[in-house]
Parts: sequence; structure tokens; C-alpha cells
Amino acid sequence: MRKGYKKTKLGIIPEEWQIRQLDKISTLITKGSTPTTYGFDYVKQGINFVKIENLDDNGKLNSESFLKITRECHEKLSRSKLKENDILVSIAGSLGKSTIVSNEILPANTNQALAIIRIKENEFLITYINRMFETEYFRKYIKRISTVGAQPNLSLKQIGEYKFPVPSLKEQKEIASILSSVDEHIEEVDYMIEDLKELKKGLMQKLLTGQYTIKNGKLVKTKEFKKTRLGMVPKSWEVKKIEKIADTTSGGTPKRNNKKYYINGKIPWIKTGELTQKYIWNTEEYITDLAVKESSAKLIPKDTVLVAMYGATIGKASILSIQATANQACCAILAKKHIINNEYLYYQLAFNRYRLISLSAGGAQPNISQQIIKKFEILIPNIEEQEKIASILSSVDERIETYKKEKEDLQQLKKGLTQQLLTGKIRVKA
Repeated sequence: MRKGYKKTKLGIIPEEWQIRQLDKISTLITKGSTPTTYGFDYVKQGINFVKIENLDDNGKLNSESFLKITRECHEKLSRSKLKENDILVSIAGSLGKSTIVSNEILPANTNQALAIIRIKENEFLITYINRMFETEYFRKYIKRISTVGAQPNLSLKQIGEYKFPVPSLKEQKEIASILSSVDEHIEEVDYMIEDLKELKKGLMQKLLTGQYTIKNGKLVKTKEFKKTRLGMVPKSWEVKKIEKIADTTSGGTPKRNNKKYYINGKIPWIKTGELTQKYIWNTEEYITDLAVKESSAKLIPKDTVLVAMYGATIGKASILSIQATANQACCAILAKKHIINNEYLYYQLAFNRYRLISLSAGGAQPNISQQIIKKFEILIPNIEEQEKIASILSSVDERIETYKKEKEDLQQLKKGLTQQLLTGKIRVKA
């Protein structure tokens, strides 16, 4: 054992750290109720009512999505009136998400899916205690004691009995400061990603409808338009059906009960749920040469644009960065390269996704047929302008992906630091 450390039921921790139980360092642990239980309805204007749905995985509250209750309801649910610096922890459904109540959202109330924890502030740092819900200690604890059913949940008693190591108040502040600085960096990157997404949205609207053209590397407002079935478009542009600019096909699913089709398979096989990014580089499943030979799954060349015809990702498109196969819910669009740039085609389909979905058949589970895709019309400028448009939008996408990677790296750094700092494996000078 390292010098200056001791063995405890929670593992090895620094000698001067103490094991604390949540209910022993709190003045209150409670939860709220559902307003309708007491005959109250939600209202358009009123007191903020916080639900688990308002809390994201990063501990941020989306105040724009708060429901509202009346002052009378707020007073009736007096037990769950929130105060500044209360810690909220999800105890039903998605367990263990937490946040600190800020003065900005008050007055506010909450329901029974969130525990309200009021810490003794003179002895403990709220931001530090809140971090203890991000640790391996807490994950192991809820895994051990939570009830599993239709909806997993924790009782207030169980929350109160949560034990964790705590250093001096000074060291709590140092640790919290380090983790907060990483959080701030993640937040800055998030803002950059959102700004770039807004920029891309605006550029797609301007470029893919022909409102602006590109001349000498600059966006120039289009002056001459003509009337078409898709509205007013630049005079030099055309409206064309997919079948006039590309060939289409779909895939298939090799029989699941034939293991020879899947075991040791090396050919990528794509399902519609994987059509979530611009490019597809790898797949969840692979099939064998025999599967391609004996089923309707066929090899689709690299650079093909795939569109989901049904399922949760209906209408979404991706570009193949590899040769692959796909299931029958994917429509493969093989662009005629002398007519259309495959990246431009991808952006047109992404931009017009909801127009495509509006043509779908079916009720509970709408679907787009290959025939609907063939007859779907998009705007086509000359190939040179297509390439310029695709290049501009691709450069924004590349910047977005760079920031997403930076965010992932920061989140991994935070995860590692959280585990190391809150267990005392790494010490800070206090």
C-alpha cells in the first residue's frame, strides 16, 4: 500500500480523507410529486416545474423545456420547493444524472423522479458533492441496490445511504476547480459545434436552393430565376428525378439461421440504423462471400449514396467510404458522375429529407419505396457548381467533426480525472 493511504470498505484512499454518508451531510433529502395527483394542470405561464427530461447527461438543465405550474400548486407541493444549490439526482428511469439548482431557474418545483438533496454548505462544497454522482463509486452502488423492473428506481433511503470518500474542504475546492475547468472547455467546444451547425444550416438553405451562387470563392446573390415545380430556381439550374441522374438498387438480409452467412464474414453489411453520419467507414455486422452469392444482398461500390427507406432513420442518407452490402431497407443510389457529384447528391437528400418522408406510404411505420426515390426531384446546377457547393459544405462538416473529436477527447480526460481525483489516486496541493 502506498505511504499516506489507508484501506477502507470503499477501497484504498488517502489517510486524512473520511468516508461520509450522504444523509449525514445533508439537511434534507426528499422528492416531489406530480401536480395532476392533486388536481392541478400544467399552465402556459407560471412556476418552473423540473422533470428528468429537462436534465441532459452533462448535468445541464434545459430551461426552455420546463413545464409550468401555478403559484397555488407550488405552495401545495411545498415539500419540493427548490432552493439555490440544491442537488437534483434522478432516481427513476435513467438513474444517477445530477445537477445543481441555480438561482436563475427559481422559483421552481420538481416531481418524484428527482431526489432533492440539500447539503450542509458550511462543511462541504456543493460542486464537489455533486461530482460524487459521476464516480465509479456511485455506478457500483446503484447497480448493487437499485430495483429493476419496467423502470429501475432508487428510494430516498437508498440515496441517503450512499457512502463516498471526502477530503478537506480546501482539497474539495481544488478538485472541483480542476474538473470545472475541463467542463468549461467542453462547453466552449459545444458552442463551436452548435455555431457551425447553424452556419451549415444557413449555407444549405442558400446554396442548395440556388438563392446564392459561388463566384471567385464568394457567395453572390442569384439575380435570374425561373418558375419550376420546386419553386423559383436559378435560370441555369434544372429539376431532375433521381432516376435521370443515378441508378438505384436495394439490398437484402441473408437468412439469420444460416451461420455460414455470418461466421467469419468479412464483407461489411449495413442496416438503416447505421445511416447516421455523412460517411460510413465500418459496420456493426459482416457477412460472407457465400451470403452474397446465395442471398439478395449485393456488393455496392464505394462512393454510393445510401438512403434509409424505413425505420427510425427513414429518409437519412450516408455516403459509402467502403465497398459494402446493405439490407433491404437501404436504397443505394449510384450517381452518374458526368451528371451529378455524389457529395452534392448527399447534401440535396439531407436538405430535402422531410420532403422525401412526406411522400412515404404507411401509418404507424411509414416507408419510402425505391420507386418513390426514383421519382423524387432535386435541383441540379452544372457539375462545376455542384462541386463548389459540396466543397463548401464539406469544409464546414470537417470542422464540425474536428470539434466533435476534441469534445470526445475532453470527455475521456474528464472521466479519467474524475475517477483519479475523487478517489485520491491523484492528489492536488491544497
